[in-house]
Amino acid sequence: MSYQWGPQGPAFEVAGIYRSENLALLVRAALLLVLALLVLLPVLMDVSFPRWFPTRLLRLPQEGQGLHGALGLLLLALAAIDLLRLSRQRALRLLPGQPGPLVPVLRSANTPNPEAEPLATLLGGGTVAPPSNATHWPLLTRLSPTLLAAPPALREWMAQRLVHLTWIAGLALALLVTRALMPPPGVAVMGALCVGMAAFVLLRARQAARAAPRPRAVALQLGLTLLAGLAASRAPQALTAPLAAAGLAEGAALMLAALLLTELVALAAGLVVAERPLSTGPAPAPCSVAIAADPERVQQELERELHRYWSEGVPNRRYLWQSNQVEHRSTGAGFEMSSLEESQPLPAATAAPVGSGGVRRPWLLGLLALGLAFTLIGGLLWGVVVWSQLQRAPQPWRMGSAAVLFFFAGGYALRVAHLLWSRVEARSLLLRLQCSSAGASTVQLRWEVARARSAFYAASEHVPGSRVLLELASDEDAARRSAQQVKRYAEKINTAEARDSRPPSPAPSPAPAAPAAPAGRRFCVDCGESIPAAARFCPRCGERQRGV
Repeated sequence: MSYQWGPQGPAFEVAGIYRSENLALLVRAALLLVLALLVLLPVLMDVSFPRWFPTRLLRLPQEGQGLHGALGLLLLALAAIDLLRLSRQRALRLLPGQPGPLVPVLRSANTPNPEAEPLATLLGGGTVAPPSNATHWPLLTRLSPTLLAAPPALREWMAQRLVHLTWIAGLALALLVTRALMPPPGVAVMGALCVGMAAFVLLRARQAARAAPRPRAVALQLGLTLLAGLAASRAPQALTAPLAAAGLAEGAALMLAALLLTELVALAAGLVVAERPLSTGPAPAPCSVAIAADPERVQQELERELHRYWSEGVPNRRYLWQSNQVEHRSTGAGFEMSSLEESQPLPAATAAPVGSGGVRRPWLLGLLALGLAFTLIGGLLWGVVVWSQLQRAPQPWRMGSAAVLFFFAGGYALRVAHLLWSRVEARSLLLRLQCSSAGASTVQLRWEVARARSAFYAASEHVPGSRVLLELASDEDAARRSAQQVKRYAEKINTAEARDSRPPSPAPSPAPAAPAAPAGRRFCVDCGESIPAAARFCPRCGERQRGV
C-alpha cells in the first residue's frame, strides 16, 4: 500500500486487489489478438497453401471476406477494451472518505446519532440484532438469510443475478415455444429478439450495484418480448430469410445456455461470499482512572490523545460526541462527556491477494475459466465457418452468429463477478470514552479501545453501511496507555497553572546600612578598624589598604 497526497487530501493506493481478474483479462486479450490475426491474415494477405491441398480450397469466397475483416476488427476492439480495463484496475485508489463509515458520521457536536447506538452496544460487550433490509425478491432470503444484513451493493448484485436468471430462462422458454409453433424464419426472428434482450442484460450489468427491477416488471418484459416475437415471426420471408441463413436461432440458443451457466455460477459465488455481520461484542476491557484536574483541561487533553490515533494524518471518524462543558462552565452543573470514534480503515496487509482467499476462490476462478472457455469456443466456431466456406458448404454462416455471441458471453463471464473480486478487508481502531465529574477537582475517565476487522466492496459506492463489521477485539493495553497519558498530562498542566496563579510572596526588608566613616578617616578592608584615610597599612592587623 502506498500513501499519496492528492488535491482532495490523502489517498491510498493498494495493489493486488484484482490480480486474478487482471490475469484473466490479459490472457483473453492475448487470445483475441491471436484470433484476430488468424482471421485477418487470409483477408489481407495472399496465403499460399501446400500442393496437396485441394485446389478448390485455395481461396475464401470473395463475398465473405468483408465479414471476416469486420470480425477481425471486432476482436481487436474487444482485446483493446480488456487491456484498457486491466490498466485501470491495476491498483485500488481510496480517496478521502473511502471506504464508507460503519454508521453515518456526526456532522456537529452534541447532535444525537441513534444509528451509532448498536456500535456502542457491541463495544460494551452487548448483543445487537443484525440489520434486516427488505427486498423485492423473497427467494434471496430463502437462499441465504445473511443477505438481508449484507452490504447494499452485494444485496443488489444478488438480486440482479435472480433477475438475469429469470430473463434468460424466460427467453429460452419463449425460443422453445416459437420453435414448436413457427417455421424456421419465425424462429430466427425470435432468436434476434432474444439476442437483443441479452444485449440489454449485458449492458445493464455494467453497473454492479444498480437496483434490480421487481418481479412484476420482469414478467411484463418477458411477456412483451414473447408477443413481439410472435408478431414479428409473421414478417415476409424476404426479411426473415437472412436471419435464418445466419443461424441466429442456433446462436441465440447457445448464447442463452452460456449466460444461464454464467449466472448460476455467479449466484453460487455470491452465496459463498455473503457473511453475517458481527452481532455480539467482545468482553469489554476498559481502563478507568481518576484525574485530579479541571474538566475543561481534561477535555483538551482527550482531544490531543484522540489526535494521536489518526492514521497517516487522516482524522478519525467521529460517530458520537456529547459534552455539557458550556453548561458546566456557566451553571456549575456536573460535567458529562462521551465520544465514539474510529480511526481511518486501512486495507489489511496479507501475503495472498486481498479479498480473494478461502472458499471464495473456486467459484470466482470458475467464472474466469468460463470466460476464457467461451472465448475459445467462439474462435473454434468461427473456424467451423471458415472451413465450411472453404468446402463451399450450402450454409457456411450457420455458426457465425453463435461464434460472435460467444465472444461477448466470454467477456461477460469475466466481468460479472467484478464486485466480488473487489472485496477488501480493512483494519481500524474503535475508541470509546466517557467522562463524569460531580465537582470541579476530580474527573472520572473510562477509556475503551477495540481493534476492528471489517469488509467492503471497492467497486461499489462508499456510503454509510457499505462496510460491514466482522470482528472486534478489545485492546486493554492501548486503553490503559491512553488513559494514563491523559491523566499524567492533565494533572501536570493543572498543577503548573495552580502554581502560576498563587499571589507573589512579600519581598524581604532591606538590611540596615553600615555607618559612614568620619571625615578624614576610613575603615580597614580586613578588620574594619577606623584608620586615617591616607594610611597604607592598618595599624591593628597590618593589612594593606587598597586605593592608597
